[in-house]
Amino acid sequence: MSHFCLSLLGTRDDTMPVMLGSRFRALKPLPFSLLLFFLLQGKFTCTFTYASQGGTNEQWQMSLGTSEDSQHFTCTVWRPQGKSYLYFTQFKAELQGAEIEYAMAYSKAAFERESDVPLKSEEFEVTKTAVSHRPGAFKAELSKLVIVAKAAHSEL
Repeated sequence: MSHFCLSLLGTRDDTMPVMLGSRFRALKPLPFSLLLFFLLQGKFTCTFTYASQGGTNEQWQMSLGTSEDSQHFTCTVWRPQGKSYLYFTQFKAELQGAEIEYAMAYSKAAFERESDVPLKSEEFEVTKTAVSHRPGAFKAELSKLVIVAKAAHSEL
């Protein structure tokens, strides 16, 4: 499995493990802003778009990993320090080159002795190529998003 990482909403924390081939980018959220991040690895693209209120100088990461046979990949967006204090008004992760086999969104990411806390299924929706908030049901808490996808088959 090969990985690329992108650091979102903060500065690089040298105490966090860094994978070979990692890329980092420091960003700070702006109130009422809509931001877009994407990672490209071979034929796969994962795009994460969100809008949030508040600015807590949080550190976030986005990673994209592909299997050795290039048939599966994972896209993960998370806050390594656990719970986020941003108020998310919307989020969407979209894939190109693959179809989603599994996706889960979490209000709290595992940190130290605490476990991931998943969003209720009615708070987000999953299609073949995207995971997004469900308007009216999403409670504005997001700390982690995990997607596992399989390469899309092209017609000959």
